[in-house]
Amino acid sequence: MRRGREQLGFFQAPYVSWRDDVALFLGPRQSGLSALDVDDMTEVEIRSHRCMARHCEFFRANAPGFEAAYALLSAPQLGVRQTRRLVGVARVERAQWASGAPLADEIGVSPSVSPKFPVISVPYGALVPKALVYLRVPVPQATS
Repeated sequence: MRRGREQLGFFQAPYVSWRDDVALFLGPRQSGLSALDVDDMTEVEIRSHRCMARHCEFFRANAPGFEAAYALLSAPQLGVRQTRRLVGVARVERAQWASGAPLADEIGVSPSVSPKFPVISVPYGALVPKALVYLRVPVPQATS
């Protein structure tokens, strides 16, 4: 791990997969770029694929059993975790994580944030906006 971080900057060990000849890697997480900006998304895509290639090369050169490793596939699209956030009339609160108790207005559950917590009840109010904001988008004028 140390040598990988030193050589690559970002480094991650593989996860166990459904087969003993397939290793899974997740990441790298990248921040400071906007999932609403196509140029930023392109940058993340390029960085991610370069990072995948460097990881594969590192494992082939340094990890026993990976001598003939190759990239099998990558996700069909970027996994974006956060862009816009809704401020609802209710919230999912940190204090409720440990109990796992369903809320009276539960409309679904969120996966656990950690193995030490149960699933998290999502209240209906978390999907009802506190306020509506309308943005005016300028329409380009036709030129002749």
